[in-house]
Amino acid sequence: MSGAVWTVGAYMDALKANLIQRLEDAGELEQDWAPEVLAAPVSDKELPKEAIVLIRARADEEAAALGGRRNEEEYVIEGAIQTRAILGEQTPPEAAAKEARDRALVLLGYVEAEVRLNPNQASLDGFRSATVVGKTLDQLVEPGGGGRICVIGFDVRVKTRTSVTGP
Repeated sequence: MSGAVWTVGAYMDALKANLIQRLEDAGELEQDWAPEVLAAPVSDKELPKEAIVLIRARADEEAAALGGRRNEEEYVIEGAIQTRAILGEQTPPEAAAKEARDRALVLLGYVEAEVRLNPNQASLDGFRSATVVGKTLDQLVEPGGGGRICVIGFDVRVKTRTSVTGP
């Protein structure tokens, strides 16, 4: 059976490792609330106060030519950033929502910088491009009303070519 090797796993693993390094270099991981970078979805109960999560990928592949040995590969990695801010005497609801939103936007900046400055995360042969696209922002009330949550969804679009393997 012949087929192409899908590069998404290598790209996701490299993006996760490079984001952790970028956050560490910026001193973000020295904070009590250090954001976690995850390459798999987790339940709401497992989420830390701040997280960058690479959730899933989808792809469209086309053969470069009938019977060709290269595949044009384009895929989108869906990710999300989630931050929480706790209500308190010094942090009323709107201030907590702003705090969560501001932190989520800072983390989005790290994702965008990493993809822009190091687009070929996994040193893929045949790599063409990577960009952050399709952003969304949602602000939520934490269950029980004790805090505010901000979720930013984002997509990383990757274009590359892969060699076809097999007979």
